[in-house]
Amino acid sequence: MAKNLYLCPNEECRALLNPGTKIIMKAVNSRGEAGIIELSPQVGNYRVIMPDGFLEEGEMATLSCPACGESFTHSGNEDFAYIVMQQGKSSFPVVFSRTKGEHATFIIKDSEVAHYGEHADFLEIPEMGDLHSFRGPKNSLA
Repeated sequence: MAKNLYLCPNEECRALLNPGTKIIMKAVNSRGEAGIIELSPQVGNYRVIMPDGFLEEGEMATLSCPACGESFTHSGNEDFAYIVMQQGKSSFPVVFSRTKGEHATFIIKDSEVAHYGEHADFLEIPEMGDLHSFRGPKNSLA
């Protein structure tokens, strides 16, 4: 099974965010401090590698591409960020919470949405370009 590739959503960049075993992003905390964070590429795994004390529980980070600087903030709801997942020749958005400790990830394939994380059922993401507003039961698209 080929690994999922995670890419910058900026069509002019499309930098590979997981060249190794983690997804790499630039993060800025509420104090304006910048750093690199590493996320698990496994959907639903919310372990994050970051400098000690970089984010407090409930704190929101500003996330961006380490290659081009493009913000990953969801334009329809600033509580979320999004990147692109590529599986083979198919690409689709992965939307996730920017708040430390809030476990919510949404994978949007065509008109289907898969919800992951214990907070996903309580959150709704508004329409954004080709992303559709969604709400519904958890499902698996694997």
